Amino acid sequence: IISFIDNNLPYNPPSMLGHIEYNLPSSNDSQNLRIPIQSALDSNQRPIEIEFSYHKTIQFFNLVEPGTFSNTTNDQFSELEVQQVDNLAIPIVLFINGKSGGKQGMELINQFRKLSNITASQVINILEGGPMHGLRKFRNVPNLKVIACGGDGTGRWVLETIDKMVDQENSARMVCPLPPPVAILPLGTGNDIGRVLGWGGGYIGEPVNKLIELYTDSEEVKLTRWVIKTERQNDEENHFQVPEHAIMNNYLSIGYVDAKIALNFHKKREESPNLFINRKVNKMFYVRYGFGAMWDDLIHGKDQKLDSILTLKVDDRPYALNDLENIIVLNLPSYAGGMNLWGVQNDPEYRPVSFCDNYLEVIGLRSAFHLGQVGTGMSSGVRIAQGSKIEIIFNRDGIKLPGKIDGEPWILSKPTTFVITLHNQRTMLCKKNTPSCYYNNNNSKCGWIRSRRVRGLLRFWAIISKTEKRLVLFNSRVSQEPAHNYLLDDYSLQTKGNIIELYHKKTTKLVSLLFDESRESPEEWADYLEQCGIEVARE
Repeated sequence: IISFIDNNLPYNPPSMLGHIEYNLPSSNDSQNLRIPIQSALDSNQRPIEIEFSYHKTIQFFNLVEPGTFSNTTNDQFSELEVQQVDNLAIPIVLFINGKSGGKQGMELINQFRKLSNITASQVINILEGGPMHGLRKFRNVPNLKVIACGGDGTGRWVLETIDKMVDQENSARMVCPLPPPVAILPLGTGNDIGRVLGWGGGYIGEPVNKLIELYTDSEEVKLTRWVIKTERQNDEENHFQVPEHAIMNNYLSIGYVDAKIALNFHKKREESPNLFINRKVNKMFYVRYGFGAMWDDLIHGKDQKLDSILTLKVDDRPYALNDLENIIVLNLPSYAGGMNLWGVQNDPEYRPVSFCDNYLEVIGLRSAFHLGQVGTGMSSGVRIAQGSKIEIIFNRDGIKLPGKIDGEPWILSKPTTFVITLHNQRTMLCKKNTPSCYYNNNNSKCGWIRSRRVRGLLRFWAIISKTEKRLVLFNSRVSQEPAHNYLLDDYSLQTKGNIIELYHKKTTKLVSLLFDESRESPEEWADYLEQCGIEVARE
């Protein structure tokens, strides 16, 4: 059965143009199978992607290239070569954004293609035709893992293409393997998806063979994704119109603080793309526009509150936006390059923040100064609500209100309604031994500690996970990259005054922890450790 799918129409759902039957040869050699396909299938002369399924053996084939058919009136035939890739030495395909990270993308393409254990066809420049071709080519490889090498936008591109591929397969009623899990090799500016999955805030030159080992040995987690449907009036003079339909992985931001900074940054990058050569330069421009917003607040003191122009509903319940200049609907516990907007997980009124729980967090910012305080760990955002359905109504005409979805900026100038609901969950790959408390602080204890080492005292933010019996130290409360990661079953612990000492059981190495900046005493921390099932020797 050969099904024809119009790939040019929206993929919710794709348009089925019909199918034809063809008697395949008795030979099981599918590597060089050639099938004549009759022309005159599409009167609009548009490209058509073709799915092949060999029902006798439940074997599926993918096209190397999508076929292009034109309207003809004769009986001419086109021949398409079908190739199936069903086995790889290492079941990985890398989609690399050649423009990400300055020259890092192209350098990684060259380095990965020099490896002896993966083929050059497994390393794909995503800018040359997108990810669909590679996803289809390696669709049937067992235990396939997809690595999106770029920023959060590259990851979004790969995930949305997987959505499209799955929708087409479902429409064609094909029996196919589960969609492959996706990992991130962070080459962008913010890299928040990479951070929460444990891959860090940016590629820093690790050997590519070591990266292959890490991604091969990664673990699966679920990422909740959201659909934003927008009802708006067209404004022909507005060159930054919000899309009517968008998939959200990270966040939606609306207002005069963060969203306005992002819009100015985007405009500058469009005007002078040659200035934005790497991640550090991008962040410098972002900081520049952030200080500009603070200066405007200080000098002009404009009244840019949202309560008179926005209406917010979470799970059909209205919420006030008193004294707020920006609201952010957040899916990840990391924002704008590792910022922790929600703050410490210590309020029983709210659920622990997680990207896999089918809940969103709605957070407010009072000013650009407030954003700066959040970025330095001095404060957190204003917690508004958590929920699984968010409705935002912009009810004013003639006022320009900036916004952005996953980094893509736009301007509202006409009355607009946003409705955010659950889209799906996709399987992602996190770095092995990344603690679940790193992305879901359920059953965990947090606080400031000092780690006593040979060179003195180092200050860290600590999370102790009860479920995993793990102590994770971060450089700051807003950091998304662990500085130290202790599996407590590997340590013996003892309290001495205001110190809890950790001795590694095998090496007898001592790590002394002084819990002097939290409200609880070391004894209370020791009590919690014992609740986790960790034995603590007391004085």
